[in-house]
Amino acid sequence: MSGGHFWAKSAILVAAALILVVKSELARACSVCGSDDPLVAVGDSSPNAGKLRLALSLSLVNARARSDDDPRVTEEVTRGTLTPTVVFSPLLRLNVALSVPVLRNRYRATGPEGRLAVTLTGLGDTELGLRYFAWHDVNFVARRRQELAVSLGSSLPTGANDAALDGERLDEHAQVGRGEFGPHIGVLYAFHRDPWHFTADASVRAYTTNHYGYRYGSAALWNVVAEASLTERVALELGVTGRDAAHDRQSAGLQADTGGFVLQAVPGISLGLPGAFWFRARVEVPFVTRLFGVQNLGPTFAASVQWAP
Repeated sequence: MSGGHFWAKSAILVAAALILVVKSELARACSVCGSDDPLVAVGDSSPNAGKLRLALSLSLVNARARSDDDPRVTEEVTRGTLTPTVVFSPLLRLNVALSVPVLRNRYRATGPEGRLAVTLTGLGDTELGLRYFAWHDVNFVARRRQELAVSLGSSLPTGANDAALDGERLDEHAQVGRGEFGPHIGVLYAFHRDPWHFTADASVRAYTTNHYGYRYGSAALWNVVAEASLTERVALELGVTGRDAAHDRQSAGLQADTGGFVLQAVPGISLGLPGAFWFRARVEVPFVTRLFGVQNLGPTFAASVQWAP
């Protein structure tokens, strides 16, 4: 297998894992974090029937927002997430991805009446998705490959959404799960011509309402990424991710300090390890933010190890 194909497969798994990580983090204090469609990178190259790929990623993100319940209170969420991802190709044109994140959620609420700090650890919302390649073109003379694919899937409410302190349920900000389904649909275009690789995608996601009457805002998401292989075992990445999210809702009312528009620059690096293992690190840095109400979104730091034989 060529170095270019090795690198492409590593990028597929890592980006999928990282996107799943960030997306699983979304809370009201971070309602515009990250970029979605967990199969964006998983579908970056055509699947090989019967192939299995694995990834394990670690992510850290911080966000703050004014409380919608009490505008005098500032809420802050710092989340670390460990996410195993499994990608399987049952058919030549089909990828199936499953991700099950484990979250460590540090929540702080500071106001005139004092400060609340709590840390929750547990299983987050599982992600299941499918990507089907509707079009595939290969030019061996030019060493060029192009693909167009569609995807669909959903987050599943496997994370706990009822954590309480002293008998009182903690705010949505503090919960490790959303308690609702998050179906999504998207499209991806990929272009490869060694040593360059380019992908662009767009997707939309909506949410159901959880048991406590809370619903996360629908969002449009997109990613544009350029990658360059310096050697067979070293590659650099530079991308831009975007998210435009509606306000969240609590029962019949809008949550003023949720949702908005954000663009993030995404530099990254991939390093080949012995065998079929790869290490990848990246950071997502907001450079345009037009968030509703009073919110602040910090950078997301992430690293991953993946196995792509």
